[in-house]
Amino acid sequence: MKFFEDNKELCVSAKELIVKVSPEIGEATVYRCLTALTEEGKLKKFISEKGQSSYYQYASCEDCDKHFHMKCVSCGRLIHMDCTFMHSFGEHIKKEHDFYVDNAKTVIYGICSSCRQE
Repeated sequence: MKFFEDNKELCVSAKELIVKVSPEIGEATVYRCLTALTEEGKLKKFISEKGQSSYYQYASCEDCDKHFHMKCVSCGRLIHMDCTFMHSFGEHIKKEHDFYVDNAKTVIYGICSSCRQE
């Protein structure tokens, strides 16, 4: 949990967490802990762009269902988009297409400004 508290904007997979924190911890133990912390509401879980793996982030945001997210595919940072344009976009989707977007699960993938500058 300390890793997530110290890296609140970082979104990592279980395998990345093992490498960053402690390679000697068993993978099954890490998955059990991530599942428990997610169920307790301490972590947020996001599915990868291809749906093949899960990523976890510190649950510092209580309004994740009210905004879109951007995830840097280079550094793994997850950015919360508190943006009126995206809110209008969600409203347009609802009104014009009769489709309700689940903002908590909506992630736009790309490269953040920090990674682009490198």
